[in-house]
Amino acid sequence: MGTSNWQQIPFCIDALMKINPERVLDIGVGFGRWGMITREFCDVWYTRIFQEDWKVKIDGIEGFARSITDYHKSFYNTIHIGDAAKIIPTLPDRYSVTIYGDVLEHFTREKAEELLNISLDRSDYVLVNIPIGEEWPQEAVYENVYERHLSSWVPEDFDRFSMVKRLLLRDYIGRPHGSFVLSRNDPKNLRAGLFSPVSDYRDAFEAGVVETNQPGGPVNGELERVLDRVAEQAFELSFIKKSRQYQMAQKVRDSRLGAWIGRRGDHGVTIKALGEKNPASESTEVWMVHVGVLPGERSIPWDFVRRDASWKVKDQDGLPYGRCMLSTKGEAFVRLSANPELKFVRHPWSGKVEVSFGGRREVIDLYGPESEIVTVHPARSPMVRPAALVAAGTASGTVNGSTTGAAHAGGGLESFEVTAPGGAGFTAYQERFIERVRADRPQAVAISAPCYLGVTSSTVNLFEHTYLAPETREERSEEMDPATRSRHARALAECPVDRYVFSGGDHTQHAMMQELKSIKPGARCDLFFHGSYPQFCEDVVWEFFKKWIESARKGEVYSIASDKWGYDEFIRSLGLRGHVLLNRIEGVPQGVPEIMDDGQWHVGMWLSGSTYRKIPHAMLSALSIAGNMRLRGAGLDARALEVIRFLGLKTDVVREAQLPHDRLFEEIRKTHATLYVTLIECCPMLPLESLHLGVPALLGPNSHLFEDNRYLFERLVVPFPERAEVIAESLKRAIAEREGIVAEYQRWVPGYEARSRESVRAFLAS
Repeated sequence: MGTSNWQQIPFCIDALMKINPERVLDIGVGFGRWGMITREFCDVWYTRIFQEDWKVKIDGIEGFARSITDYHKSFYNTIHIGDAAKIIPTLPDRYSVTIYGDVLEHFTREKAEELLNISLDRSDYVLVNIPIGEEWPQEAVYENVYERHLSSWVPEDFDRFSMVKRLLLRDYIGRPHGSFVLSRNDPKNLRAGLFSPVSDYRDAFEAGVVETNQPGGPVNGELERVLDRVAEQAFELSFIKKSRQYQMAQKVRDSRLGAWIGRRGDHGVTIKALGEKNPASESTEVWMVHVGVLPGERSIPWDFVRRDASWKVKDQDGLPYGRCMLSTKGEAFVRLSANPELKFVRHPWSGKVEVSFGGRREVIDLYGPESEIVTVHPARSPMVRPAALVAAGTASGTVNGSTTGAAHAGGGLESFEVTAPGGAGFTAYQERFIERVRADRPQAVAISAPCYLGVTSSTVNLFEHTYLAPETREERSEEMDPATRSRHARALAECPVDRYVFSGGDHTQHAMMQELKSIKPGARCDLFFHGSYPQFCEDVVWEFFKKWIESARKGEVYSIASDKWGYDEFIRSLGLRGHVLLNRIEGVPQGVPEIMDDGQWHVGMWLSGSTYRKIPHAMLSALSIAGNMRLRGAGLDARALEVIRFLGLKTDVVREAQLPHDRLFEEIRKTHATLYVTLIECCPMLPLESLHLGVPALLGPNSHLFEDNRYLFERLVVPFPERAEVIAESLKRAIAEREGIVAEYQRWVPGYEARSRESVRAFLAS
């Protein structure tokens, strides 16, 4: 009766619980491990204790009839007996997850890949457990011919099957083994994390080193050196903390004098567990799991976070220093930088936390129906960005009659509830925005649609008060119904400002502008246009561009700004007021990220699908020419993915769907360089975002970026964006000189940011 490794079981349970499946297909039932595990952790764990309460439908396929006994029927709804290769294509159902538990190696490579593709087409997820390498020869055993091993696999084999998560480990005698979670679209966002928000599954061996585990060999020799260094550092830290000088300093820090000294100056962050909660939450717990000086950096030691007695330091594997902080009502304080980063746990027992920084306070509701990590950037406004609301797998649920958009790991523009209209007819988000504008009294409010990632990123970096319409990225601006559009116009009219900047300018925004003017005739409305001249060939862009020009000629629109250098001259040639707003990135630029040396260069490609403006094929061909490159990317359409497979390009993770910004930023930091050599742009945000994250970005010769810096211009601007060999040479040079490029960017960017702020000041003063 078939059985196999046990070391991967916790990882697989964590993945299955995050998937929370409704229908499961277990290929190669054998002893029935995965039926039992799925039943326990996807039914019983959710309080469906007795068999009559079970909801998950579990089907199985078993080739060796003698393996199936009466107890299997207690866990499985249906078990098909026969050759899985023949049965799988005939099954009519779609499954939440298909499990290949040590099964693929029993098929020829050609047949196994065929079955994987069928399963990926018919399942939300495919979970593969499989021995790695050539160390697993096996013939038929206990008269079961299906036990023969007919193929061998390495971790890279799964890269082209939409891999979202993996664990590499060794069995009880040191042989390599792997677990791989595959998905075409990752609807539950397993790429961001599994069910346990603080789970830490580390690969037990490097993907390219599977041939030895002898003492002093590539695996154990390096491991011994690492463990020795870790032990040395642990002793060093322990010695320091036991010293009289350290303990005296700790007493000073804990004293009232220390508290007074610690709170003087800039960059202090106050964190308050309010003792309040969402009505749906079970508790008011606030779990703080990360405190970073800068985004993407390691957490500071917990000893440097001042807190009252209500905050408890809890041991927790997988978190910084193996610990985190928990409070239900209390205050903590820490001094960081001009752009700090905090992370909290969101789960069904979470309460509300108030974060204060630089004179501003925001209350963040940490309740969520599932466990996940929420990233907070106190220097940004809002501190949690709305891009998180649209991370892959974001689900909306109903809590006491209100529809709640659950923010996912990584943070975003703002965490808010999307509710039915209240007494004044406004949503909770609209009411909070109006309240914030009343308190801050800004010069202007900008309006952006978060479904347009680049436009919204540009807008929130230039204008502190950006109003989102629609409120989430899932909603398409062009699909907004008239009643919702009117409510947005009325909410904008309630804001005590006289100037409104419509960023993007689609047909919905134009109609919203006209409704706003009818409610508030004295309002001054501007267009912030992000298009370029060649886009006049696009019917939609040309039609709404004409509408805004006609409105400007009538006096409904005061001026038209662009982020493309020189576009203001074109607008003025039409007899209208024109401006240029220079895109920038808020926050302190980061240094070059540390990336594990695996002998290859990791390159990022982050697009929003393939159009004539952003064609990826020359860049993909350049990777083939450059050699020794691995691609990590998102927003690549089906043809681009086909090109990747056909050219045999090595990949980390590539996907069709775009990433929300905070997840995108995490992914960029895992690469040596970014490829964004597009054909048409105004002033692209992605190269600036990448460089701000410490990663050089190549771009096309279609914007004003770096024209004032010969060093950066020569190394980052590709003069011939359609020539793969030119892109390849530029890429190799950028990777080789990335330390110098990032250092020069850090010297260049303060002057550029000053010009950007001046462009906004001049625009608002006009």
